[in-house]
Amino acid sequence: MSVRKLLLENCNLHTALSCPRGAFLGTGEKTVVLFFEKGAPTRKIWFYELNPGRSLGKTSPLNDNDLAEFVRLQKKFADSPKSWSVDTKSINPKPLIYLLRIRTEVYKSSTVFA
Repeated sequence: MSVRKLLLENCNLHTALSCPRGAFLGTGEKTVVLFFEKGAPTRKIWFYELNPGRSLGKTSPLNDNDLAEFVRLQKKFADSPKSWSVDTKSINPKPLIYLLRIRTEVYKSSTVFA
């Protein structure tokens, strides 16, 4: 069994936080932070697209204010212009297994929905 499939079936992937370039020094790419809870399979995933409205980097790092809206909305997994939820039943199973490699923008398109 692949690690991805094992994680999705045995851990609840409840949140995917998509961070812009520069959020983490040295990556140079967008980063998606995944939040898991052990003990239950993934049923619903809440996505949040972080956009601090400025370029991030060494002289302008990510800060608490940049994450304030994410923290507030994530408590209730609330939908907003920057956040949405996807029930895993509405996603084709094969792309779901590869979720750990796929950018969150894919889930906004109808190509992965059954």
